[in-house]
Amino acid sequence: METCEYVFHNKEKCVENVLKNSEFCILHIDLPEDEESEEFKKINESKKKKVEEKVSKEDFNFEGVKLLEIDFSGMKIKNDIDFNHSVIRKNALFIKATIGGDARFIKATIGGDARFIKATIGGDARFGGATIDGYARFGGATIGKSARFEGATIGKSARFEGATIGKSARFGRVRIGRNAWFKGAMICLDAWFKGAIIGGDAWFEGAKIGGNVRFEGATIGLNAGFKGAKICKDASFDRTKIGEKIEFKGTTFKNPEAQKNACRTAKNIWAKSGDREEEDYYHYHEMEAKRKQKYKEFSLKPFLKLIRKLRLEKLISNHIEFFEEKRSIYYGFLDLPIQYIFGYGIYPFRVIAAWGLTVLLFALYFWIFNGVGRVGNGVENAESFLENLYFSIFTATTLGYGDYRPNPGHQLMAGILAIFGTFMWAAFITIFARKYMR
Repeated sequence: METCEYVFHNKEKCVENVLKNSEFCILHIDLPEDEESEEFKKINESKKKKVEEKVSKEDFNFEGVKLLEIDFSGMKIKNDIDFNHSVIRKNALFIKATIGGDARFIKATIGGDARFIKATIGGDARFGGATIDGYARFGGATIGKSARFEGATIGKSARFEGATIGKSARFGRVRIGRNAWFKGAMICLDAWFKGAIIGGDAWFEGAKIGGNVRFEGATIGLNAGFKGAKICKDASFDRTKIGEKIEFKGTTFKNPEAQKNACRTAKNIWAKSGDREEEDYYHYHEMEAKRKQKYKEFSLKPFLKLIRKLRLEKLISNHIEFFEEKRSIYYGFLDLPIQYIFGYGIYPFRVIAAWGLTVLLFALYFWIFNGVGRVGNGVENAESFLENLYFSIFTATTLGYGDYRPNPGHQLMAGILAIFGTFMWAAFITIFARKYMR
C-alpha cells in the first residue's frame, strides 16, 4: 500500500496509507465542497474516526490536516499539539482544555472561531501567519510562554480579556478585522503590536504589562484604551495611526519615558480632535514625566583615583564597590512648584489658591510680630488680624493703601509680598488666558 505524499516541515513524509484514487491519506485529503453530498459525509466521518484514533494513542501531530471542525474542549494533552498548515473549515474548539506544551497553528486556516476560553497552554500559543475568519477567543486562558500571532489575520476580534500570558503577546503585523480586547489581562513581558492593523478598538483597560508596549507603525481604526493599566517598561507609539481617541487616565507607568511617550501621543490626538480639556490633561502628565526624568548620573571614581594615588587603598579595601558604583541624583525639585502651583499652565485657580494662602501667611506674620502700623495721629500698631489681612491683600495686589504701612524692620517682608503678588497676578492672567481664551 502506498503512503501519503504529504511532507511535514521536518522533511519527513506522512506514513499513513493513501485513499483509493488519491495521493493523500484521509486526514490530508480535501473535503468536498458540497457538505450535503454523500461523499462529503463519508469522508468527514472517516476523518473524525482517524482523529479519535490518533487522540487515543496520544498522537497530536495534525500538521497539514484538512478537517471540518475540531473539538478538544476539556481535553488534557501532555505535550505539544500541532496543527501547522492545517485547514479547518469551521471552528477549532479548545474550551477549558489543558495542553502541556505548545499549541501550534502556524499558517493554519480556520474558517470559524479559534476558541481557547479558560484553556491552559504550558508553552507558546503559536499562530504566526494563520488565518482565522471568525474570533480568536482566549478569555481567561493561561499561556505559560508567549502568544505569538505575528502576521496572522483574524477576521473578527482577538479577545484575551482576563488572560494570563507568561511571556510576551507578539502581534506584529497582525490584521484584526474588529477589536483587540486585553481588558484585565496579565502580560508578563512585552505587548508587541508593531505594524498591526486593528479595524476597531484596542482595549487594554486594567491590563498589567510587565515589559514594553510597542505600537510603532500600527493602525487602530477607532479607539485605544489603557485606562487603569500598568505598564512597567517603555511605551512607544511612533507613527501610530488612531482613528478616534486614545486614553491613559489612571494608567500607572513605572518608566517616566513611557509616560512621556504615551501622553504626548494622546495629547497630539486630542489636539487634532479639538478637545482642549483632554489635551491639557495629557500635556500636564507629559510634563510631569519630564520632571521625573531629571536625574544626573555620577560616580565616586575620581575619589577612588585620589585614594589610590595617596596609597590609602587598604583603608577602603572592603568598600571598593561603593566607589565604583554608578549613582544618580535627582535635580527636578525646582520643577515641583511649576507642577503643583502653576500646573504647567493648565490650572489657573491653583495660582489664586497659592496667592490667597501666601496672603494669609503674611497677614499672620504681620499680626504676630506687629509688622503693620496704622497711620493717623502718629503711628499705632494694627492690632486686629483683619487689619493685617487687609494690608496683606493690598500689598499683594500692589495697590497700596495710605492708612497702613510696614513698621521698621518689616519693610523687606512687605517688599517680598509685593513682588510675589505682582508675579502671581501675571501668572494667573497668562494661565487663565491660555486656558479659556484659545
